[in-house]
Amino acid sequence: MKTPNKKYDYVFIVPVFNEAFIIDRSLKLLLSFLETEWIHKNSDWKIIVADNASADDSRQILEKLKKENESHVDYLFVPIKGRGNALKEVIKTFDSQYYLYLDADIPINLKELPSMFGPLENKRANLTVGSRRGKRPWQRKILTYGLKFIDWLIFDLKISDSQCGIKAFDQKTASLLLEKCEEIGYFLDTELLIQAQNNNLKTQEVPINWIEQRYPERKSKVNLISDAIKALNTIKKLILRTCPKIISSTISIVTIGILLFVIFIFNKIYLTLPNFLVAHQFQESAKKVVIFAFIFFIFSIFIWHVTKKIKNLPQKFATFLIATVFIAISLIAIFTKPTRSQDIYWNLLLTKGFTEQGLNPYKTTPEILKNDPWSPPVKDWRNLSMTHGPLWIIFLSIFTTLKLSLNTSLIFIKLIYFLILLFSGFLIFRLMNEFNFDAVKKNQLLLVLAWNPILFQTALIDLHNDVFILFSILISFFFFTRKKYELSTLSLIIGGFIKYAPWLLIPLPLFYLLKGGNVKKNIIKIILGIGVFLLLAFIFYLPFGFSEKNFVGLSVELSERSNYFFSLPSTIIFLLFLNPLQIKFLGIILGFFAIYYCIQKNKPFLGYLLPFLLIFLFATPWFQPWYVLWILPLLALSWSVEAILLFSTILILMHEAMPSLIISLLIGPAILIIYLIKKSGFLK
Repeated sequence: MKTPNKKYDYVFIVPVFNEAFIIDRSLKLLLSFLETEWIHKNSDWKIIVADNASADDSRQILEKLKKENESHVDYLFVPIKGRGNALKEVIKTFDSQYYLYLDADIPINLKELPSMFGPLENKRANLTVGSRRGKRPWQRKILTYGLKFIDWLIFDLKISDSQCGIKAFDQKTASLLLEKCEEIGYFLDTELLIQAQNNNLKTQEVPINWIEQRYPERKSKVNLISDAIKALNTIKKLILRTCPKIISSTISIVTIGILLFVIFIFNKIYLTLPNFLVAHQFQESAKKVVIFAFIFFIFSIFIWHVTKKIKNLPQKFATFLIATVFIAISLIAIFTKPTRSQDIYWNLLLTKGFTEQGLNPYKTTPEILKNDPWSPPVKDWRNLSMTHGPLWIIFLSIFTTLKLSLNTSLIFIKLIYFLILLFSGFLIFRLMNEFNFDAVKKNQLLLVLAWNPILFQTALIDLHNDVFILFSILISFFFFTRKKYELSTLSLIIGGFIKYAPWLLIPLPLFYLLKGGNVKKNIIKIILGIGVFLLLAFIFYLPFGFSEKNFVGLSVELSERSNYFFSLPSTIIFLLFLNPLQIKFLGIILGFFAIYYCIQKNKPFLGYLLPFLLIFLFATPWFQPWYVLWILPLLALSWSVEAILLFSTILILMHEAMPSLIISLLIGPAILIIYLIKKSGFLK
């Protein structure tokens, strides 16, 4: 019951538990300030000491103080321990316009006390929270930062110091504390902040110069381990009360994440061969590659299950879980030698011949370097010279020039790929904001990309340079959405010097760059663009000379590399009438036609996707799953989660498990099966 017919302007609550040694000095200090220096000293105010079932002499000392200062000090014995209980009992008993509670050792300069009430009195806030400044023990700092991170991650609290021992609040917050807060102990603070946020009450932080140890002889009650355990238990209770589905969904997601992590560990153990040999090139180990390909394919059902559970989690927490699993699996992939492709070994060998022997990689073949220690893993394409752009060779030259071991070179390249993927994830997240995706869809798409086996296999295990093409196209589109068409074009130009594919898209941002400008300015822009392109070509090709022989390897690849089983059915039709070079020329025509169509229809986003989709379908007589990396992030922005998951996990079966031809014929039945599973509600 509240004190009858009595309402205070200000009530100061001091919770006490076994503080007999200091409480007399603390209260006299507080009382002296409020009576003599406080700006509202003439208002109706009261100090309420809430004794939390102390077992020392606190009660006797406090009752004596009450008798000596009855007008301004009151004592309330609370038989059940816990700051939460103490605050509730005081609010129930004493009615006030504003309340403030602070720790028993008065750990602030009391001249800062009015700043806690200012935002309340001006109606800028319903609750003010002290933010501690000054030196503090490392144990307390760790606990504070840990709780701040959890509060931000799970509850989306933006308060930097939720457990600070000084807070002030108005009657609205006091009513909320009584009605909604169930925590009885030290972590009532966190629950109060959560409930205030959920009920649209305004909270403001107030910087406070903290006095960590006013009484040197007083021992700290903080125990890092036990307090951390208590905090986690309390947070668990808060989660169950405020958002009960989080616990079960988290367990489900973490379990599947751990399972995927374990699969990649076994993938490393069973598929990594000695001497950098590639598993898919040997019959016995190739069978294991097939087994793991099917395991990853089947596991896509579990990833789909996770996309349904992720909606029960707060956005930041869900992103954190997705990122944690991604980083953990990436570490395994970084230390897994290539298992399904020798391409990186082929590229490194030719680059090593360039940096150590001065052999032009565009005119050199692995067979010429057969005595090099890095030669044994290169089993195929022994007579093929470099087919990629000069910037790729320059990049690899960093590692061969430093004379690193093959293993160390692989790890450093993978670390760079990892950073590229992380930054690409950041760009994807920014683009999802541009597309106005809600929090659930954002995390679902991040999940199917970040936990995607094809991404780990092709990028971080087999080290295909298509990761650079992914990044080039993605950042080009990112700049395009911001109407920075010069940077968009430049991104494609630079990416093309690694692998020539991005150059196909250059007309798209170039058109929008020139659109609407006068003829004179457009001519200048075109001349500058050509100048930049030629300058970069001169710089990048300079180490290798300027000869048509630099394109011999590319010419051989374009004119000779084809296989019915490595082609999609639509390409096979053209293979009946055209040779590989003609088909690829047809692909370029289709690509430019698609760009023209998208420009005419003002559909630039489609313009980044359609050219490559047409080329993959109709003009790639040597289709490889890593080609899809080029546009996978942009596909994720336009397709459903189920479509991306189906499409990307089917790619993991190519080509060791099944040829492209067979897989493409199975896509229809696979879509039907997934539709029926989804319709049945099995994964809900």
